[in-house]
Amino acid sequence: MEAVGIVLAAGLSSRMGRLKGLLPLGEELVLQHQIRVLLEGGVQRVVLVTGHCREEMEKGAAGTGAECVFNPRYGDGMFSSVLAGLRAAGACDCIVLLPVDCPLIGASGVAKLLTEFRRMAPAVLYPAYQGKKGHPPVIDKICFPGIFSHDGTMGLKGALEQWDSRSALLEMGEPGVTMDMDTPEDYQRILKLLQKENPELQKP
Repeated sequence: MEAVGIVLAAGLSSRMGRLKGLLPLGEELVLQHQIRVLLEGGVQRVVLVTGHCREEMEKGAAGTGAECVFNPRYGDGMFSSVLAGLRAAGACDCIVLLPVDCPLIGASGVAKLLTEFRRMAPAVLYPAYQGKKGHPPVIDKICFPGIFSHDGTMGLKGALEQWDSRSALLEMGEPGVTMDMDTPEDYQRILKLLQKENPELQKP
């Protein structure tokens, strides 16, 4: 099974005031961490979708093994980056979709998702904490045509609605899968959680 990781890092980071993907996380940058854990977790390739401050993001990803893809329509919102990443992924069995502002998944978590995805064979497998959906979802190739043909209403969530009955949640037991970082306060909270509960994420 060929799995392609897609890291969505094209946004403006306006509420954070700094590029989220270039924030330090342990001994790495956020985007470096995400690319590494996807590869160590079992995906065969990683596509990094850039937009705002493209050059800086590509420089931050240098040496990680990720394929950088520029989304010229990043101003249209995240769904345009999903489409750009999916085009770059090409013919694969599934994608593991990780927004750059959701950094608290480890390689073991990605591996667990992929193992259960193979076993359960859902259309979409969402990591969850106490029943709440998190990131990154694993999306089967059967969903790709519907994503491409979607008119953009409600973004990716709207595109995947038709597959709700064939989707599943996987309880991860870690609150980090449901945490994102839109503001400096979110970032500080994530750093504290990293230091206390996720020693794996502190490895280079």
